[in-house]
Amino acid sequence: MTQPTHPWIASLKAGLDGLEQALLQGDPEAVERASAGVQSVLQRAPKTAEFGVPGSTLRSDMLEAAQRFGQLRQAVLRASAPTKL
Repeated sequence: MTQPTHPWIASLKAGLDGLEQALLQGDPEAVERASAGVQSVLQRAPKTAEFGVPGSTLRSDMLEAAQRFGQLRQAVLRASAPTKL
C-alpha cells in the first residue's frame, strides 16, 4: 500500500508550483512572493527522525522536491541575468 503524501511535502510542492507559474508568467513580484512562500515552507520542515520512518516516502519526496527547487533556482538566475547583445 502506498503511503499518503506527507502534508509538508504537499505544501512544498504547492509552493514550487506557484514559483514555477510566476516564472512562466515573467512576473518578478509574483516570483518574489512565491520564493518567500517556499522559504516559509522550508523553515517548517519535519524533524529529521520523520525522514527515517519505515515505509515513509518523505525522504524520496524531499529529494525530488530539492531537484525541482534547484531547477527553478537556475531558471530564476537565468531570468535575472543581464542580457548580452
